[in-house]
Amino acid sequence: MKQSIVILSTDRLFAEMLALEISMLRLQATVVGDSKEIVDAAVVIWDLDSAEPPHRSSYGSLIGFTKHSAFSNRHAGRECSLILRRPFELRLLRQEVLNLCGETDFLGTQQAFPTEPTPMNRQMLLDPGREALLYGEDVIPLSPTEAQVMDCLLENRGKIVSRKALADRIGNSCANKVDVYICYLRRKMKTVAEKDRIVTVRNQGYTIR
Repeated sequence: MKQSIVILSTDRLFAEMLALEISMLRLQATVVGDSKEIVDAAVVIWDLDSAEPPHRSSYGSLIGFTKHSAFSNRHAGRECSLILRRPFELRLLRQEVLNLCGETDFLGTQQAFPTEPTPMNRQMLLDPGREALLYGEDVIPLSPTEAQVMDCLLENRGKIVSRKALADRIGNSCANKVDVYICYLRRKMKTVAEKDRIVTVRNQGYTIR
């Protein structure tokens, strides 16, 4: 019997995150750093930047991902059913895995996500001592006001925080200033986040997802 999914990458942290996402599809995901470890896999998710290509006889289908906008590896262009550029939307990877596994004996895969899946839930914590947001393994420096806005949102995680409440927190009577700092926060988080974690609720305020 073939292995469900193999993630081929020497970037262990990122590969483990992908494995967690794949497990949500009710599929087994194995992380390896050497292509020689792959034996008869159904699908290989290959890090073009850090690992040698797997032998063609060792897998059924191949998905690639890379940090670069262009690549010189002809093997990738010829064999990959999809090549994703980091940072990429996880739903694209999930959908391709579902498409490929639809041709195998993986029962229940198509029903794994009856609705739109949520983004990867990386922990977010505020470090007031450093005025920084800890986003998983990433550290995002914040200005004092940005830290106050984020602190208020995190304190009320899952709730809608009004623009007035955020303005009161930063000691500014102009709610429009809040929009400016939300924009700053989104811009900084965009460099590491899979999706926008700050959600605008029309005519009400903001919330963290």
